[in-house]
Amino acid sequence: MLNHPMSLLTMIKTRTIPAAFRPLAVVALCSATFTGCLRTLESEGNLQKFGAVVVLGKPGVEKPLEASASAIFFQAYSANVPSSGNQPNTCRTLAVDTVTRPPTTGQLRAGESLSMQVGTETAIIDYLATPQRYESPGYIPYAAGDSITVTVPGSATGFPAAVIKTRLAEPLIVPDITLPELGSSMSSF
Repeated sequence: MLNHPMSLLTMIKTRTIPAAFRPLAVVALCSATFTGCLRTLESEGNLQKFGAVVVLGKPGVEKPLEASASAIFFQAYSANVPSSGNQPNTCRTLAVDTVTRPPTTGQLRAGESLSMQVGTETAIIDYLATPQRYESPGYIPYAAGDSITVTVPGSATGFPAAVIKTRLAEPLIVPDITLPELGSSMSSF
């Protein structure tokens, strides 16, 4: 055992690598270090599991309001949730293509299927293998003020079980807007 730092230094000095092999030794050492770093990034165990469940409420055909749900589950070191608090103060016009954009995909399974319940109505949210996401095949009727419960059965090798409950969106009813006559006082409004 080496107890003195100079002992290690002396040992390193006495065991020299022949000059012809020094570049090869440096390349081998750098390659081993780089490979070790890459392996550390690949297998690092602190990836967190995240899930995103989107519930869409809209005016219905048979009932006044209908809801559908979709969900993805994935692993990442962190996930940022967009909010109005972290948006830049800019205005710009962007073309939004809601028809041909590909669906968001996930990475993890969270069971064979999920379920959503509103009141006494229950619907299954099926797993779609190609985009690796869960999506309800239809809509479930609801009334203003109802809550939805989405049950995630979980998977031992994927996302854990969870129950998510939230209040559904209520319709925003905008009354008719009365415009003042041209030249009239704005103080009466």
